Amino acid sequence: MTLSLAIQILVSLLVFGSVFMLIWALFRYPVPASPPVHRRIAHAVGAAERQTMFDHRWMAPAMSFAIMLAGRFGFPALRRRIARDLNAAGNPNGYSVEQCLAICIASAALLGAVATALAWLMAPGTAPTVLVVMTLLGFAGPLWSLHRDASQRLTRIAKNLPYALDLISLMMTAGCTFSEAVESLVADDPDEDLHQELQIVRSEIEFGSRRAVALQRMADRIPLDAVRSVVGAINQSEIAIVVVDSCMLSRAFLDDVKGAVEKRTSIRMDRQFICATHTHSAPASMGCLGTSADPRYPMLLKRKIIEAVGAAQKNL
Repeated sequence: MTLSLAIQILVSLLVFGSVFMLIWALFRYPVPASPPVHRRIAHAVGAAERQTMFDHRWMAPAMSFAIMLAGRFGFPALRRRIARDLNAAGNPNGYSVEQCLAICIASAALLGAVATALAWLMAPGTAPTVLVVMTLLGFAGPLWSLHRDASQRLTRIAKNLPYALDLISLMMTAGCTFSEAVESLVADDPDEDLHQELQIVRSEIEFGSRRAVALQRMADRIPLDAVRSVVGAINQSEIAIVVVDSCMLSRAFLDDVKGAVEKRTSIRMDRQFICATHTHSAPASMGCLGTSADPRYPMLLKRKIIEAVGAAQKNL
């Protein structure tokens, strides 16, 4: 046996051993096919269970390795774009940014491997640049598909937005609250894209979020100028008018209360109007004409005003 043949055999054994060790390391420890926490919560509240490649018994170990690689993928601009497209597309499978990057990595590896195998079998002289380009196309393919789905969904939302706003306005004019109007609108077609977003807003409000915050989150998920304008107009149109059955209220007390109300409800201080009935039968909130303020009453009054404005805003 010549020296060159021995070297070829040794190199072949090393390559085979490396591939075997890589496969063995990937599949040595079974990875439980457990969905991420946001999808477990969705399943717990009765949402439809979805099976993805990350939950598949045989694909979960390989996709877990891809997620590990995605966690080291440090391109903030690309991550922000993926997060924006996931939100705009509705993210029906509940993917995280890392999972989306893992799909891109798996697609790049698969297409690169297929291109290499075809080049080796059919065109041994293929330039390595072609294989690199095919790998990059495999990585970009899922991103392009996600961006296309996001653009199409935004187009549908923009088309249905005026009609939905008109119906909500009519129902609120008739005496319905915002949540009731959204519930009636969504019941007509719960699978419509804009209705899904409004249902998320309604659910957030029911779980205790402020309407202004829930609407702003919807505007962040849907990067449309029309949605931002509508949300800004709704949030800026809110005013608070409070009548307190008290004799007098000091400016310092009112400024403190308005600041607390703004933190609780996002209603600006200059859009809050608080007045007193000037009754002489209520506890004193400030010292005047020889009467000292009740030390416990101002704090109680402040808490009740904040609660009243919050409850009124929730019932809009």
